[in-house]
Amino acid sequence: IVVGLLIVSEAVTLFKSVDRTNRDLARFFEAVKFGDYTQAFGRRSAGRSFRRLRASLTEVIGAFQKERAEKEEQALYLRTLVQHVAIGLLVFQPDGEVDLVNNAAKRLLGVAQLKNVRSLEAVSPGLVQTLLGLKPRERALVRIERRDEQLQLALQASEFKLRARMFTLVSIQDIRS
Repeated sequence: IVVGLLIVSEAVTLFKSVDRTNRDLARFFEAVKFGDYTQAFGRRSAGRSFRRLRASLTEVIGAFQKERAEKEEQALYLRTLVQHVAIGLLVFQPDGEVDLVNNAAKRLLGVAQLKNVRSLEAVSPGLVQTLLGLKPRERALVRIERRDEQLQLALQASEFKLRARMFTLVSIQDIRS
């Protein structure tokens, strides 16, 4: 009876350890799947190999956290750099939806905000047609009138694909001088 109780007790303990480890692994994979790197895998009392597994899971989560922080830092650096470039930069999708417009482009186009290229009709209908019609590596000159002054804008386009979506990058410079 005593040996039977010990066997049952050990089987229950083993089952609980394996179940806890499986739940930790499932939590780990879900954290990776959803990008949630805040999970922690504490060192609960179990065998040495289980503690090593939990420590490894914690290290991997820490490495993912560090990688994400570095990518966010690089993205912030590039966003800041793009905003301070003296050449106007405009990135939009084929439907005209704007993904990025830097301060120089806003200043040249005389807009505070830009959600869609088509909203530039008020500035210049020809500018909108030219922007939407530019092909990769193509250059164009467009005249616009803004606040009683004429601007001669040189446009140059590039295309790129990001996450299965096409984008057009246009640089804008005033070349009237």
